[in-house]
Amino acid sequence: MLSHQQILHFRTFGYVTLRGLLSPAEAATLRQEVAGALADAFGKIAIDPDGRGGIDGNYLPLAANRTPLSLATWSPFTPTC
Repeated sequence: MLSHQQILHFRTFGYVTLRGLLSPAEAATLRQEVAGALADAFGKIAIDPDGRGGIDGNYLPLAANRTPLSLATWSPFTPTC
């Protein structure tokens, strides 16, 4: 169940952070899927080029067959009160 604060955040920004939703193993799998998909699409340079984390302006849809855990976690979610 989402809190009123989370619902307001979703309505304002279009996302909600759900800390602890994924296990450490699932989080590691997602990181590997994202890194692999970015490397496939843009080459190794696209993955954390300066060591600060994240990506540098390269974006790729990750809800696809090549990223099965990413695909499984996505849903057209709209919270209701």
